[in-house]
Amino acid sequence: MKTERPRDERGMALLLVLAVIAVLGVALLAFNERTESAMERAFYVQDRVQLMALAESGVDIGLAVLYVDRNRSEYDSLGEDWSRLAGRELGGLFEDGSLRVRIADLSGRFPINRLAASGSAGSDGASEAYRALLVRLLTSGQFAVQDEIEARIIVDSLTDWLDGDDRTLPYGAENDFYLSLAEPRPARNGPVEFIAELLQVRGMSAEILFGSDEKVGLAEYISIYGNGRININTAPPFLLQMLAPGISEEDVNIIDEFRTGEDSGAALKQPDWYRTVLGWPQNIVIEPSLIATQSSYFRIEATARYRTRSLSMQADIGRTDEELTFHYRSMD
Repeated sequence: MKTERPRDERGMALLLVLAVIAVLGVALLAFNERTESAMERAFYVQDRVQLMALAESGVDIGLAVLYVDRNRSEYDSLGEDWSRLAGRELGGLFEDGSLRVRIADLSGRFPINRLAASGSAGSDGASEAYRALLVRLLTSGQFAVQDEIEARIIVDSLTDWLDGDDRTLPYGAENDFYLSLAEPRPARNGPVEFIAELLQVRGMSAEILFGSDEKVGLAEYISIYGNGRININTAPPFLLQMLAPGISEEDVNIIDEFRTGEDSGAALKQPDWYRTVLGWPQNIVIEPSLIATQSSYFRIEATARYRTRSLSMQADIGRTDEELTFHYRSMD
């Protein structure tokens, strides 16, 4: 005679089966998630490697263009191949992905270390000219600087930060100021090596240096490289306007149109070429110690895209007649 199991035993067995199914389902979901996560990581690594290879190729292309250009002429201008590279899509050189390369002329910016190039503030007339130029920049209304006093505090303090002596300029600051702060630090007393270091200087703020939603940042117009002159052929139009008192936007438009024209050619060789341009006010003369027409420092920016991801690589390059030198590299 067959004996039926008690109803509660059958119910318990069903519950156990359901529990096993649930555990297996959770395990399967966890396995799938781990598998998907591992695949995503694998794809990320693969994409990253591809992007880095593309970006490195972009930097190499920039180096090649600068190398070929270095001895083509006795001046550097925005009409040369290195400048026109920014408008070209270079993805066609590769089977997958896209690539854009831009070369900026850092010699067309304000060389911040020139404020005290000779190691002693006030002993170099060119340094005085650069200080006056920086005051004009800061008081132009484009930066988060309140008035001329604030501008002079920044300029004198920057000069004191850079020069090798302990003499404090009228609006400046030396070690006695910096060592008395809550977080004491000595003045550099030498050339700065990174733009962000300027945030340690009395009067400088992140808003002034790097800008805000309302104001541009000084960092867009300055460079830590070189203690020489500003290339008048490649300087941003706004910086051109600040090179001497009285230069108007119309004056800048006149010389900017000339220097980017196809027929300018060898006229751009001499730094005072602007005086020969039709319409330039002859009573305005830019201090000769401020300007040049040759460049020694460039920034290569390579932006690579692959599938849904992108990567940018930046390289600051020094150039002489003999060689190209890396000064700084970064990637994001």
